[in-house]
Amino acid sequence: LIMLFKCKTGKMVAASPSAFTFYSQYPYFAESSAMFGEETLANILQFSIPNEDSGLTCEQILEKIEHMTRIDPPFVVEVEKTPLTTSSDVRWFRLQFVPISDPVTSENSVVVTEVEITALKKVQEALKMKETEQLDFFHHIVHELRTPMHGIVNILASAMEKVPRTFSAHFLHSYI
Repeated sequence: LIMLFKCKTGKMVAASPSAFTFYSQYPYFAESSAMFGEETLANILQFSIPNEDSGLTCEQILEKIEHMTRIDPPFVVEVEKTPLTTSSDVRWFRLQFVPISDPVTSENSVVVTEVEITALKKVQEALKMKETEQLDFFHHIVHELRTPMHGIVNILASAMEKVPRTFSAHFLHSYI
């Protein structure tokens, strides 16, 4: 999904047909009398919940974009989209905000690209679960090995204390 917004106002300048098709699935846009191209970035972000790792809220994203110029570096945020009316599955998207200069008006604008990463998030979650299971397994194995080894070391230490020193020194010297 690709959309172009003005930085200061957040007004949509252009959108790809796939962006129109995707967002027309949301009741807000499907029932809206206004055309999709007249929407703002705030309207688009209202369905998004930024990933906690980003440390940004939708309001902070909007404020950051409002002050962007074409020399600013792009930034990426992963967001969870609220489920559509036809589906209850969580969908994740990676939003990339790339500042540009509007080719017609030379105003600061931002290109927003959205790529669905739901499958990637599911794989990452599964890998985290497997890593946790693996760490738990190794923790239990180490514990199960350490307990008998401590017993063996203690028995050997006790046995070594009971053997006369002259015998143990002679015994070791004869094998060296």
